[in-house]
Amino acid sequence: MPKTVFRYPEDITWCLPCLFQYESLITIIQTNIKKTLNKILKTELYGAPSSVWSGGRIPAVYEELSEKQLTNLFKYIGEYNATAVFAFNCTKITKETLKDRYANMLLDFALEHNSKFMVYSDILRDYIKEKKSDAFVISSVLKPVFYFQGPNRIENPDPQKETEYYNKLLKEYDMVSVRPEYSKFILANDTTLIDDLSKIQVLINQSCICNCVSAPDHALFNESYNVEKNENYQFVCQRTNMSAIARYQNNSMHTKDEIEALYKGGVRNFKLKGRGGSDSTYQIIHMLLNTMIRTDGCNYIFIQYIDEDTLKSESKNFADKVINA
Repeated sequence: MPKTVFRYPEDITWCLPCLFQYESLITIIQTNIKKTLNKILKTELYGAPSSVWSGGRIPAVYEELSEKQLTNLFKYIGEYNATAVFAFNCTKITKETLKDRYANMLLDFALEHNSKFMVYSDILRDYIKEKKSDAFVISSVLKPVFYFQGPNRIENPDPQKETEYYNKLLKEYDMVSVRPEYSKFILANDTTLIDDLSKIQVLINQSCICNCVSAPDHALFNESYNVEKNENYQFVCQRTNMSAIARYQNNSMHTKDEIEALYKGGVRNFKLKGRGGSDSTYQIIHMLLNTMIRTDGCNYIFIQYIDEDTLKSESKNFADKVINA
């Protein structure tokens, strides 16, 4: 048995797209790793239910969650060494929306249970910090996306200006999520650019085309859908009409060498996307494992145990412990 099955060093924190949608997957991942090595991955689970503070991706949960369900959820993910990261990525936070009852209930509960927060709005960041000064707040990747992409961008993507932008955010947030275009093409080639790489979060498997000008509009559509749930309108991404080869050649997924360069430079927080990319939990867990676990046979140790029956069984276990308890 190898001393490690992890593809990358074990002090990496993986931020996974599982909160409020794929929590049951963390059970399968951590259980099988522990069986093999008697240890588990360091993970954070990000996501958000529908609320006036949610944005980014369309949520999976529209019904209001009760405190009992949240208590059960935190107990469940805590058993697998996972920290919750609430993705409050709404771009239109106002003093009025800060008063929302349900959003404040989620915030108060999350603060009580030492969760982290991923936010777009400086107003919301300040509000969270006023409630708890040592709350951990991450600057959402949507901040640089809106700043450097789209027809209404403030700046064109420029290495020097983007570096200055992130170094400024480092003084204002506990962690800063950078555009994958920047971490792949700029930072991986010169890790001395950023003042403190330990406070940088890198999205390593972004499949969107680089510098997509539609990205801000896509985020705004998801934000609107979160509140209105208008099923008669769907955002059409520009890559829909691109060939698979063109999408592959123009995306910003990171190579093994780029990830290792970022790690050697000091990056320790790596984020994976997957929510919304597939309706199949089977495909999601394979995507996660193939990124985190070595591909020289080690991933077979885990993947051989994962089939639809296993997923259904664990999903039922999650529902019984959290939703229906």
